[in-house]
Amino acid sequence: MMLSPATLTRATSENVGVYYGNYTKTDKDYFLLENFGTVRINKNDNESVASVTIHSNKSGNEWTCPARLSPKTNTNNTVTTNRICRTWKIKSVGLCYKLNGRALFDHTESSYKELYTKLKEYVKRENSDDWTNEDEEEYNQMIEEGDNYMVKQLVFTKAGTILAKVGEGILVDGWIWRWAGDNSNEIQAWYVDFDYNEDGEPGENEWRGLFTMLQPKGEPQGKTIATVNQRGQLVLEAHNDESDEGGPSLEMIETLTFDAAK
Repeated sequence: MMLSPATLTRATSENVGVYYGNYTKTDKDYFLLENFGTVRINKNDNESVASVTIHSNKSGNEWTCPARLSPKTNTNNTVTTNRICRTWKIKSVGLCYKLNGRALFDHTESSYKELYTKLKEYVKRENSDDWTNEDEEEYNQMIEEGDNYMVKQLVFTKAGTILAKVGEGILVDGWIWRWAGDNSNEIQAWYVDFDYNEDGEPGENEWRGLFTMLQPKGEPQGKTIATVNQRGQLVLEAHNDESDEGGPSLEMIETLTFDAAK
């Protein structure tokens, strides 16, 4: 369960069992969750968190869950960390293909539907003699379904967690995040599957570029670079080498731009 006192309203994703919304801290270790119930943090004699007790007002059920360590991350107080740890709302999606450094296709739109429509027009124009019914159906499906999986909102925390609202409230998902290095602006993410080893650390091969988690089809992406531009917007950019061995250089650059939530 991940909670945020920010601008999100309470919702649930049945796929991953994540609830999110507003809360009020009523006591040192006691929290009132809007339209849900309560959470109590239980500590041991050493003042370490031992368990969490969750009470649902709707069902009257109560669960006490033992605490376990989250993976250690390097999301401590740095200038970049402080700038991105907040709630972000999607502004635009971008896609650029470069051949030997020259842009062949470069568009930024407010939705995947608009972006994929532009991409279809370009690919169809460039391959008009070889365009098939299968190509038409494939791109039409991309256009129709793209926004169903579009990330609408992201919440970064210094505790190393990310909460993402995807589509029109159909899915809420969460990951652990870290910087690739202490002085890096490359973001890596790990999907919380609750079967990591007893040391509380996922294997190095389980960390992925954040873009892999954020894409409609979840396909592997290259490194994800995070910057905050002069307008105060969060820009996530992934560079992917799609060159064939021995062939010309082909690079795909994908971009997600977010405005800070009010």
